Amino acid sequence: MTNLKRISFLVLIIMFFSTSISAGQESFPLIFRKDRDEINYLYNIQLKKIEEESEFFETHLDYPYFQIKEKYEDKEKESIKSIYKINNDIYNYIVGFKDNIKKQSEEYKKEYEISNKESSLPKFIYEAYSQYDVTYNENNLVSIPILTYEFTGGAHGMSVLKSFNYNLKSGEELKLKNIFKDNVNYKSIINTYIKKEIKKNNDLYFTGKEGFKGIDDDQGFYLENDKLVIYFQLYEIAPYYVGIPKFKIPLNEIEGKLNPLYF
Repeated sequence: MTNLKRISFLVLIIMFFSTSISAGQESFPLIFRKDRDEINYLYNIQLKKIEEESEFFETHLDYPYFQIKEKYEDKEKESIKSIYKINNDIYNYIVGFKDNIKKQSEEYKKEYEISNKESSLPKFIYEAYSQYDVTYNENNLVSIPILTYEFTGGAHGMSVLKSFNYNLKSGEELKLKNIFKDNVNYKSIINTYIKKEIKKNNDLYFTGKEGFKGIDDDQGFYLENDKLVIYFQLYEIAPYYVGIPKFKIPLNEIEGKLNPLYF
């Protein structure tokens, strides 16, 4: 990775893992419901890496792996089966991301090699990187946001944030609606909160037709300690320089509306 592009990726990582642009007031921690059948103790989350370099392609990928503790390997087989499913989901996502950028680099290499002097193409390296954080890991829930970065030419690379949120017992990947009770209008609650936060820094966000309209059914989110984090991709509701907008909602402000299965 060139120094300039390395700096760009590091800046994005800092913007991702540091304080969000719009954050709620400091709050007292929510007292979480403790499940006697909690299975978070079955594993350790380990760092795995994929690294590869060639003339036109470079990748350095960090991703999480749920390693079952040895003393539980022959027990809790159904729970372990769900955990291995999560490992497969994350691995397939990371490898799929890598393979896509690598394929593009191979196609570009062919174009570069057949280009003549009059229409020669600039030579550059396609890049694929990832970083992750374990932001929540208790009460049969886990949240792991993964930031991927790709460079395929142009003025700058692009990053995408995807969070893996799971019910550990079932292996089900959770949607935002699953965090709330069935009869709660969670979209209205979150939309109101985000609009209020945007007004505090209105100059940072798009307005009019390009501005924030409301969250989607598949809205990106993750849990982080005692907060629910709602995030948006680059350019989705704000210019590139703003980074990935995140809105942190204290869980104790919405405690009565949360799914009692988890909280």
